[in-house]
Amino acid sequence: MLSALLVFGMVPGELWAEGVESIAPSSGEAVDASRMQGNARGEGGTGSRESANDVLGAAAPSSQDGLPSNEEQRGGQPSASADETGSSDFQGSSTAQAESGTASHDSEQLTTTDATPIASPDQIARDDEVVTATISIIGVDATGAEETWLTATAIEVPAGSTAADLSEKAFAYAGITADYDADSEYGWHLNTITSPNDPNHTLGYDAPTHAYWQLFYNGESASVGAGSIELAPGDTVVWYYSVWGDEVPSEDGDVAVDPDAERPDWESPWPGSSTTGGLSSSVTSPTPTEGAEASWTVDYHKYSSNAYPNASEPVIAGDYIYLAVDSTLVMLDKATGAEVKTTRMASGISYTCRPVYAHGLIVIPLGNGRVQAFSAKDLACVWVTEPVDDLTQSSCTVAVDGDYLVVGTVDVLTDYDTWTTTYEHGTVTRINIETGAIAWRHTNATEGYYWSGAAVTEDFVIVCTSAGTLEVLDKQSGDVCSTAEVGGIVNSECFASSDGSRVYVFTNDGVLHLFSLGQDGVLADAESIDVGLDGSVCSPTVDGETVYIGGTSNGVSALAIIDLVTHAARLVTAADGASLPAGGIKGAPLVSKQDDGTYVYFTVNYAETTDYVNYTAGGGVYRYKLGDTAATLIWAAKGYEGFCDSPVICDAEGNLYYINDSGHLFALRAGTGASGDPGQEGSGGADGELGIDGSTGSTGGKTVAPGSRPLGSGASAVAEHAAASAAVAEDAADGQVSARAGADARNAVTAASPMNLWAVGGIAAGVAGLVIVGLYMALGKARGEA
Repeated sequence: MLSALLVFGMVPGELWAEGVESIAPSSGEAVDASRMQGNARGEGGTGSRESANDVLGAAAPSSQDGLPSNEEQRGGQPSASADETGSSDFQGSSTAQAESGTASHDSEQLTTTDATPIASPDQIARDDEVVTATISIIGVDATGAEETWLTATAIEVPAGSTAADLSEKAFAYAGITADYDADSEYGWHLNTITSPNDPNHTLGYDAPTHAYWQLFYNGESASVGAGSIELAPGDTVVWYYSVWGDEVPSEDGDVAVDPDAERPDWESPWPGSSTTGGLSSSVTSPTPTEGAEASWTVDYHKYSSNAYPNASEPVIAGDYIYLAVDSTLVMLDKATGAEVKTTRMASGISYTCRPVYAHGLIVIPLGNGRVQAFSAKDLACVWVTEPVDDLTQSSCTVAVDGDYLVVGTVDVLTDYDTWTTTYEHGTVTRINIETGAIAWRHTNATEGYYWSGAAVTEDFVIVCTSAGTLEVLDKQSGDVCSTAEVGGIVNSECFASSDGSRVYVFTNDGVLHLFSLGQDGVLADAESIDVGLDGSVCSPTVDGETVYIGGTSNGVSALAIIDLVTHAARLVTAADGASLPAGGIKGAPLVSKQDDGTYVYFTVNYAETTDYVNYTAGGGVYRYKLGDTAATLIWAAKGYEGFCDSPVICDAEGNLYYINDSGHLFALRAGTGASGDPGQEGSGGADGELGIDGSTGSTGGKTVAPGSRPLGSGASAVAEHAAASAAVAEDAADGQVSARAGADARNAVTAASPMNLWAVGGIAAGVAGLVIVGLYMALGKARGEA
């Protein structure tokens, strides 16, 4: 039989290649394809999950002819190239060819987190009409080294769909070029897949090594083809470039835990959280006040096989800076950027995460709801919690409260046909930092916690769901004491007054909401303050009686500075004589209090590009001095442009650190300015870009039911509040125009906005698929769509 197949150019590898998915579902972004029509190739079938309606529905080929049937070895170089197979280039056609089944999509690779142990079917199945299964692709690079081409991705497909249907959707959504024949005489047949990391590297059956795309179904080499496998909830599909007899690699594996690993007592100028519930506070480090220049940069792509790796916010402990990249934790010398040590985590992170340093440990929230703690000294794993769900994302700020931490999660399902996302099955978990033991876990079945965070008081944990339900939980038991609706979507942390009597949270429309909190944990006296923003998905920075938060206003990015006593607010929407770019400030502002004034550092989630591949501006760092009329760009990230929603952090010496979407971690020191010129103090800007007097009821700063008592108390709180309050009041006294100014401000924005969207629309059809990249990237960053 084998010799006959060889005569016709058929070999076991070519016959059996179909499907793609990892051993276990991803805890990252899930693709909801339940509304897709006409894709359930298995509809009307027998109901058998491994039906025999394909020629390939036979037993696995034997090796009695001296040729292993499905995988043999990966020792040699793959023989198939892009030219040999005829597969279109990664940047080529954006449509699938119906005759051959070639799926060539120019969209950004869908980067989800690493595979994790599969959840039970009742956790995954959301509807009788759809099935959620996960898929991954494991290939080899040009040197023969194994690399993941698609991390485990959970996808919803109509009930009755097959592994072939799942594979086609995965190729399309991830922008992976694959050549397959949907209607060959042997059923659905996968020929080749092109590496998402190298458009010139295409793999198919390799005659010298007999390597091919082997299909694994629920961890086992499939005994039938992908078109014959009808999917059930929780199924896993893996396309693994290998030889017959190989076992699919486990992405999780056993985690070695050493609870006795050393936990250094190092100082940290930026541990990533505070006892107030994960919020940033001011620093006194001598940060750059003029320009800035790079001390070093690290390209963190090298720690991942993904073209677009997920990366955490950085955290500092001792002389080191830590960054989680997909499933790798990296420890760097913060003075030089030199790699000190790396370790593989129990699973990958979500789109990003917010690590903390506490009790000598680096604590990482992982993509499947796990939390893992490592020794800050040698990265030995000290403890790791169990997964929550395969669809779980952990993007919330971790609140550190003494010997405990509090972290929130959400299950995310995205429908890529309608570009809508649902957030549900949220959890809030209190964990003992020393042991990793879970004290309690609160679950909200219908809502979740996405890009938010808890405030922790003496008796309560206060957290808001993305849907806008403010919850007060008993700190010792996790029981719900009270709830309140804030009236909007929330992707920002709650914070509380020092005495725990008042709770604050921003909704995505930029409105600040206030509640009183009784000793019994009951919320009351709801108030709202319009601070002039029309959008905010930013983490607030609280300094005494002043809160700093980013967002947008009238189509441009804006920094809001709010007096929590008077409710006066001002906006900074200009830099260097022009409006700030659109996109919004999404990372928590860094506030540095120095002898000559208070400085605020922030990034803007904006970049200039015509193809979502090459960028010419964006991704730099702005500095604003309290009392000035505008900010200034102190680091333009020349050569490293890209979108950026990262916060800026600093060490004790005043060096700044942050990441952007170019895939680099930057260390900045005082320098000559954004482009080699001396840095300029913000002193200009167009009319209509400047502050708000919230206490006078001026447009954009109207206070509704003003608060009756300050955030803090005592003489020290009053004195600390005075400087910031005076600056806000001075702006108001100068009669500065509201940031919600009309046509003049909008015209200024239009003139200053360098990106021509019409130019994008005029690009050749071959680049049309890149629009999908932009939409996906926007969706991944659109924290306001919860």
